[in-house]
Amino acid sequence: MTKISVIISSLAFILSCVATYVAYLAWLDSRKLAGLYLSPEFDLVESFQNSPPSFKVYNRGPVEAIYFEAEQVLHFYQDGKIAHSQGQGENRYKADKFNPQKKVSIIFDKTLLSNAKLQKPPEHNVLEVRLLYRRQSDKKLFRKSAFFFTNPKGSWVGEYDDTLIPSTYEPIKVALIKSAKAWAQIAPSGQPAWFPLHSIGPDE
Repeated sequence: MTKISVIISSLAFILSCVATYVAYLAWLDSRKLAGLYLSPEFDLVESFQNSPPSFKVYNRGPVEAIYFEAEQVLHFYQDGKIAHSQGQGENRYKADKFNPQKKVSIIFDKTLLSNAKLQKPPEHNVLEVRLLYRRQSDKKLFRKSAFFFTNPKGSWVGEYDDTLIPSTYEPIKVALIKSAKAWAQIAPSGQPAWFPLHSIGPDE
């Protein structure tokens, strides 16, 4: 009986160790899986009233972006679609890393704002702030966009500003989103999918 008891106890101890090790591996896998889906989370706050007009970008996420780029693009709406767009060229903000809880202030491109005044009607001009960044865990590239409009008073405002008349601006918003989604569908392999980046309002 003593030998049998010893054998049973030994087997129980071995099984307990195996179970503990398997649980440990599962715990490691869960941590890796959780880490894979931790991403930078960006907020954008515009300040058109400032001189010069600018916007701030915050990374409120738990992890850093290992690449970050902010580009501004001017769109013009005509006949139910985005008729043409003007990019910022090389004059854009770039950084190799964007740490959690960090914020940067970026000046709106004066050329784009000036060119918008030349397009008639003014409410058909849309300024897009486009963010590109990579997630650390898997190097996946993301693209997010926020849109700003000229209201009936000729002032630049965010997409939820109460001075924007829905019957005028909703078709423009639909055309912008359709254009962005079409780009995502034809984007080459390795390019980012598009996501909206809603401004959280003017910086007071």
